[in-house]
Parts: sequence; structure tokens; C-alpha cells
Amino acid sequence: MEHLSCLFNSIQNWLLPDLEEELGELSSRQIEFIKAVELLRPDMFLDNLSWCGIGRKPSSRLSLLKAFIAKPIFRIADTVSLIDFIKSNPSLRRLCGWESYNEVPSEATFSRAFKLFSEFKIAQKIHENSICRNIGEKLFGHKSTDATSIKGREKPCRKNTPTKKKKGKPGRPKKGEEKPKEPKRVELQLERNLDANLEDLPKGCDWGSKKGSNGKVYKWKGYKLHLDCVDGDIPVSAVVTSASLHDSQVAILKLFQNTGFIFSK
Repeated sequence: MEHLSCLFNSIQNWLLPDLEEELGELSSRQIEFIKAVELLRPDMFLDNLSWCGIGRKPSSRLSLLKAFIAKPIFRIADTVSLIDFIKSNPSLRRLCGWESYNEVPSEATFSRAFKLFSEFKIAQKIHENSICRNIGEKLFGHKSTDATSIKGREKPCRKNTPTKKKKGKPGRPKKGEEKPKEPKRVELQLERNLDANLEDLPKGCDWGSKKGSNGKVYKWKGYKLHLDCVDGDIPVSAVVTSASLHDSQVAILKLFQNTGFIFSK
């Protein structure tokens, strides 16, 4: 936590005055964006995505990654709105790394870059490094686990329904006999490692329901984000699953295993 304090002091005393002298007065969200970029240090994780000198030089991956960091901070819903907002905001555009209006890439370039970041698990690496570097040795007394809905536009996937088995003899079993029961996912999680448990979780788009604080049932199509937060509302692990998966099937595997930090999709 001392590292975080020193970092924010240097941002407040040195970085922000220099940027305001260059770009003009910064808004509160622009300052929040600068602090997030300095804390996450995304340039450390793009070595594998650098241009190798073959073919056309791609758009700056660092600028694109900064733009995706700005998306939730400025509460922008989709990529098209993000591009329009960056083009109309010269200060944010320069903070991302694009000097002129024409340098901001198209929607297709943003989509390809997002797919590339997902394949190389850039978000997972940034999150793990940030947690380990800043609070990795700190002992927390409380951990809160919860899940929230993520709406998706994909077509819901079909569930793999098991084939009906032939029934045995009708009636009660004989004395001393017990019908074998298939173990549930929660029971199997205690005997498997983390990778096997994460692989077993459903990740396709489907329908989910959750009861809100007002007692009404809310339904949505898409996914579910499971978060573990420690003291200070710091998210230390996150898993994205199908919307229909019950919260307990993700919380149990992270509770009983020394998982470290997870961000899986």
C-alpha cells in the first residue's frame, strides 16, 4: 500500500501539472484515467504484440489498450461511441497516444485488437501483476463474493441434456443396497485442481435469473461476472461464466483452493 501512496503522490505532484500545462485543464474522469493507466502500466504486457517488420505496420496496440481502459471510466457503452468520443475529445485522444483526428483507427481495427488482447490474456496479466505488485503481501480479514449480470447479444447456446437412461427394477431397493448417485460439480471441485475446475464451468451465452434487492426476479441473456473483493472493495479475482450458473459453483472452488488471482473467460 505504501507503493500505491507514493505512486499517487508522484502523479498528483509531478505528472498532472505537466499534462495540464500541455493539454489544458483536465476533468475529473481524465485524471482518473491517467491514474488508472499509471497504476496498470499496460505497456509492460505488449511485447508479444509488437510489430515484427513484416507487412503493414499495425495501429499502436498501446493506444488501443488505453482506449479500452478509458471505455469503462467514461461509461461508454459500445465501440462506435468510444471512437466518436475519442475523436471529439482532443485531450483524451492525445492521452491515448493519437495526435491527430485521422490517426484514430476504425471500428474493425478496434475489434481485431480486442480479439488479440483476449487471445493473449492481456487483461488477466495486467490484473494479476497489479494485485501482486501492490497488495500481494498484505493480509486481509474480509472477503466478499458476489456475481453480477452481463448482457450479451449472441444467440443462446443449447445445453447438453443427458440422454435418458433405462430405469432399473421399479420399487424400493433391497435392504443394504444403495443406488449410485452421480457426484455434483461442487463435490468434484474439492478433488480437482484449479485448471480442471475452471475448464468445467460453462462459459457459453445463455439465460440467467437473479433476485434483486427489491425481491423481484431479474432475467437476462448473456453471462455472469463472479468477483471476490477484499477490504477496500479491491477485486482480487474474477471469473466470467454462463448466466445460468449458480454463484456457489464458482465461490466454492475459489474458497477451498489457493487460487491466487484469476481472470478467466
